[in-house]
Amino acid sequence: MRAELADIRTRGVAFGREPADGIGCVATPVIGAGDRSPLAAISLSGPADTMELPRLAATLRHTAATLRRGAPTLAEGVGQR
Repeated sequence: MRAELADIRTRGVAFGREPADGIGCVATPVIGAGDRSPLAAISLSGPADTMELPRLAATLRHTAATLRRGAPTLAEGVGQR
């Protein structure tokens, strides 16, 4: 498990497949700019045989970077609840 978590940190995304259900997924954290702690996470899932996981991973990393730019606003909203 530690090795898998280290790989996820290096890649910046996690992949999952449920062969019995035919579901695949990819997920990535939205990391804060200041202390680099995770503020949120985003993921996509769907039929494993039609998902292009590497392409989706790149899209999610880009989306997370876009959200990161708004992270101060996101963090303020979380703190107000």
